[in-house]
Amino acid sequence: MFLGKGFQTIERHVDEGLENETEETLNRRIKADIVQLCQERGLPSEGEKSTLIRNLLGWVRNECHQIFLFFITIFALTMH
Repeated sequence: MFLGKGFQTIERHVDEGLENETEETLNRRIKADIVQLCQERGLPSEGEKSTLIRNLLGWVRNECHQIFLFFITIFALTMH
């Protein structure tokens, strides 16, 4: 959908599987759930539960960072 000069709406991917998860909420899950979440995201799925949780949370931070960089790039391109 075009909104006007240089602006356009885009679809935003929201990983609903991890959107509201924290280290505490992930720790309450059984390891099999954590393993499945890792596998779904292409992360290593073997090791200690705490390591898998750290990997998942790092993945979420990286995804948010990538979205932020994308929007900054789009903004910069529309300013020229």
